[in-house]
Amino acid sequence: MLKNLDNNLIAELEADPVVSKITRGLNKENRIFLSAWVNYKTEKWFPVLVEERGTSVIGFDFNPSGKWGKNTVVEREKIPLVTFLALYISNTYSNKSSVRCRTRRTPSKDARNFGDLTFTSELGSLINDYRERFAITSEVSGNSTQTNSQLGIRGFERPFSDTEIGVVKIEAKEIEIGLEGFNGEDREAISRLRVNQGKFRELLLRYWGTSCAVCGLGEKKLLVASHILPWSKSNAKQKGDPFNGLLLAVNWDALFDKGLISFDTNGRAILDRLSSEVIERLGLGAEKQVLNVQKLREEHKQYLLMHRILHDFE
Repeated sequence: MLKNLDNNLIAELEADPVVSKITRGLNKENRIFLSAWVNYKTEKWFPVLVEERGTSVIGFDFNPSGKWGKNTVVEREKIPLVTFLALYISNTYSNKSSVRCRTRRTPSKDARNFGDLTFTSELGSLINDYRERFAITSEVSGNSTQTNSQLGIRGFERPFSDTEIGVVKIEAKEIEIGLEGFNGEDREAISRLRVNQGKFRELLLRYWGTSCAVCGLGEKKLLVASHILPWSKSNAKQKGDPFNGLLLAVNWDALFDKGLISFDTNGRAILDRLSSEVIERLGLGAEKQVLNVQKLREEHKQYLLMHRILHDFE
């Protein structure tokens, strides 16, 4: 039923900190999904988690045909939050699709149209970000949907080829194998050294125009290819993702790596943890303190969000 979902989209949603935070709040005792709703007859109807009879499977009751009766049981499927979001983001549902909902006050077996869902600002922003990243339109037609590529609409220009990304992934795997036997700070230091000797650094130098993403310093020897989400916290895909990287001058890199600074969703540096003396002596106050907005993409913003969460900036 759900074979058309993009596996890359699913994988990124599973690793997304916002999705993880919402997922942690969903359980048997809190079955109403308050981050989404449908306005119906002057009330808000919220998607509800349903437990499959005879099993421990809990999920949203999704029906692609929209019909809701005894003769359509086989068409319904329990789906987790990640699949729920992937369906909505990618538009891989028909205009008849429905999801079981209820009000806060009244239990119900009724369903509401899946395409009529409204979301909180946090989740709505996440959905729009993923649609932009995967170049997906927001139109649903008949029993199928079309992506921008199918409609012939040009999405974001891809700065890295599949071949280049493949090489970075292979290098990341080789580095990981070479780190066997090392732990803690030694492991992180060696991984950073190896990363800055390979394709990952080469791609970041090209993407950021051989200059610091923040201050614009163009001295190649003083630039570091820095993982946004640290190597030790990244999965295999994230280790080899060029968007999980910033090209930073050594002073910015050191502070960013230690979690003493971060960047907000607009790329502006968060320096609250630094004293005025440190800012002055490192020359940070004289710089624009914002990532190159012409180069900052939604992919970077997702990793920056992870960095802020990891280091308790939010």
